[in-house]
Amino acid sequence: MIFNKEKQKKALYKEVFNSEAGQEVLHDIMRHNYVFNSTQASDPMEMVFAEGRRAVVLAIMHNLQKSPAELMEDQAEIYGRISIDNREQSFDLN
Repeated sequence: MIFNKEKQKKALYKEVFNSEAGQEVLHDIMRHNYVFNSTQASDPMEMVFAEGRRAVVLAIMHNLQKSPAELMEDQAEIYGRISIDNREQSFDLN
């Protein structure tokens, strides 16, 4: 019974995040929650908070049974857009 619940939960995660829209949302969540950048901070509490945010995204990825590298391979086009977005943000003075 526990095995079936776990299997159903993973199936639900895949249903939600394997669609094109779900993939875009997942990558946005990954980008804003320290999957691609360091959680290093001078304030230990800030770093712990950032690690907690990162842990949530990693739990989602675990339920999808995908590593960050696999997601990067699957969504190279989205990562290209994210890279362009990041460059644009770095020049945005507002």
